[in-house]
Amino acid sequence: MNPTYRLSALLAALLLAACAPNASKLAPGQKIGVVPGVMEGYQEFLQARSGGSGAFAVSMSGNRYAYYYCPAQRCVGGRSAAAPRAIQACEKTGETCVLFATDEGIIVPYEVVP
Repeated sequence: MNPTYRLSALLAALLLAACAPNASKLAPGQKIGVVPGVMEGYQEFLQARSGGSGAFAVSMSGNRYAYYYCPAQRCVGGRSAAAPRAIQACEKTGETCVLFATDEGIIVPYEVVP
């Protein structure tokens, strides 16, 4: 294998590991309590990405969210680019955020709180 390709593969693996957003932010058994407005935002995300690919991030407080989607599977950087972009957009609120959902659905334990 060409050394340039090996280095590229290593860098890609490290980047993906660094972007494993939920691995260290939730304790075992922990649920995120999300407000109804976040769930409304999640429904908006589902409609917006219809036929495409995307990711939905939620703040640890459950009060903020952001999402990123690509219509018709045309993400620059591939599908894996959506998760870090959603998390970065969410963290612009000043809060720590986790990946809440991907194309496959909701991936963290949660409960809707008043």
